[in-house]
Amino acid sequence: MSKLSLYAIVPAAGLGRRMGGDGNKAWLDLGGRSVLERTLDLLYGEPRLAGLVLVGRPSELEQLHSLARHYAPEPLIVSGGETRQDSVRHGLEALAAALAPRERRTARVLIHDAARCLATPELIGRVATALLKEETVALTTAIPVTDTVAEVMEAAGAADEAWLVSVPPRRLMRAIQTPQGLRLAEGLAWHQAAAREGRSYTDDSALALASGARVLVIAGEAENFKLTLPEDCERARGVLARREGRRDSTSL
Repeated sequence: MSKLSLYAIVPAAGLGRRMGGDGNKAWLDLGGRSVLERTLDLLYGEPRLAGLVLVGRPSELEQLHSLARHYAPEPLIVSGGETRQDSVRHGLEALAAALAPRERRTARVLIHDAARCLATPELIGRVATALLKEETVALTTAIPVTDTVAEVMEAAGAADEAWLVSVPPRRLMRAIQTPQGLRLAEGLAWHQAAAREGRSYTDDSALALASGARVLVIAGEAENFKLTLPEDCERARGVLARREGRRDSTSL
């Protein structure tokens, strides 16, 4: 049996419009390090990681190359696409092109949003362990929802109204997070097929499911939230301050 190898793709080409500016939220400062640096620190802390692909905005590639020099093995820098799905596909294509044919068949890819810098090393480790199992084709992390979630049908002519269609049992509902994972060979084929056919999905687990894969769900973390709105940054700084305080008290 061939040894499975683990790689990571970090989509970092988002515009961050909901953050209230035109800049890339990956460069926002959180306690002296950027969001992107914290995400890279997290992933490079996984000892089984063989390499990483960093997907960024075309206008920021030089800045990404400067950052990449601080990590080993140095990340492969790739230009992103118009959507997150395009960017992940670009990352998968670049990774496949960089690997020997035999390793393409055995490579596993962990995909983690740059804006989820608060995941813990324990979560990354659990995902890596599950992804490196021979039988795993695709996986995602997720957390239980606390609110009742309903399916609705939009009301004609009323942007702020809808009709209730169904209310699934809350115990079966999950809020999807990253990291997610795919086999490289299958994941690349699914992404390329979706691009050819004009199909779009919000994340890689949805694409994998639509492609016929059985997607494993692993328990995520409540603090692994995506930095989307300005208030998320303050919440993230609070989480980091609490973690730093906990480490300081443990070392005494």
